Amino acid sequence: TIKNQVQKSSQESSQEILKLMIEDKYITTKRISQIIGITPRAIQKIIKKLKDQGYIKRIGANKGGYWEVSI
Repeated sequence: TIKNQVQKSSQESSQEILKLMIEDKYITTKRISQIIGITPRAIQKIIKKLKDQGYIKRIGANKGGYWEVSI
């Protein structure tokens, strides 16, 4: 179904975001958006979900800070 495809797509995007953050802890949402090919707003929503689930944490300011991935 479409709902299952959306969930799978979101899950794949989450995994890709985590992979990118592990490779470059200073990566921006804009750069993630360019690499994955979805909107910056969609990236922000996925990042919020990952933060809420405890997979990632932002260390420092939005500019100059970095991502800490806990998996």
